[in-house]
Amino acid sequence: LNSTGTTVTPFTAVTRSDWIDLASDGCTVFYTAEGASVMRFNTCTNMPMGDFNSPETLSSAFALRILSDGGVLVADTTRVVRFNSSGNSVQTYTFTPPNSPNTENFLFALNLDPDGTSFWTADVGTADVLKVDISTGNVLESFNTGTGSQTVFGLSVKGEITAGGGGGITVSHDTPPGVTTEFDFPG
Repeated sequence: LNSTGTTVTPFTAVTRSDWIDLASDGCTVFYTAEGASVMRFNTCTNMPMGDFNSPETLSSAFALRILSDGGVLVADTTRVVRFNSSGNSVQTYTFTPPNSPNTENFLFALNLDPDGTSFWTADVGTADVLKVDISTGNVLESFNTGTGSQTVFGLSVKGEITAGGGGGITVSHDTPPGVTTEFDFPG
């Protein structure tokens, strides 16, 4: 789609797509389908590309975001995995948030913070939302939405950084129809 929402070129992925992000080249779409791979598709050539990562590094890849250095963060059920620009796993994040009895084990959502040094993730089972330092893995902020289990299937972060620039779009097919939850974050 162009900036006015008009279809420029349709393309078909090799499998269903769940979460997507556009690389800084403006052509490469990274996407997941709740499997073990981060897949890629070149929209400029209308051709699928090889998987970004080796499949043994992920179990159920959900949300992903491309970092400014070409690396990728992926929410992978019980953890978030950081890959370098070559698709090699370089860091794994697991969480038990401060002041919470929960160990996060259904991490589904993930977005980059505008500060460029942290990301937000959310657990579908606990409804916990966490802000995490990318370098250290330390939880910087956390809260529970109070909406109960099976309610937080995505996050929107005002001013979110996206590698492809522009507004950034996150699509999740699992969101219950007619249910929209918004949270306002200070700063």
